[in-house]
Amino acid sequence: MNGDVVRHVGDGSYYVLLMIDGKDPVEMARSGKFDQYIGDYVLARGGSITIMQALSKTLNPHHLLNPGKFFQVT
Repeated sequence: MNGDVVRHVGDGSYYVLLMIDGKDPVEMARSGKFDQYIGDYVLARGGSITIMQALSKTLNPHHLLNPGKFFQVT
């Protein structure tokens, strides 16, 4: 997997971007573990992951784009 981190210096937020082959089950499993690690890391330090959920609800209100690929939005 290849990736990068994009950071906003002013507010301390960051975004992890991974390039994965969605058809490769090994890469999908590795990216899922990495996603879980990053989420746990952020939450353990008092951060949140709700901004991406809010963005997804705004840009994709009917769940037509990549349904269930990244996280469940309810």
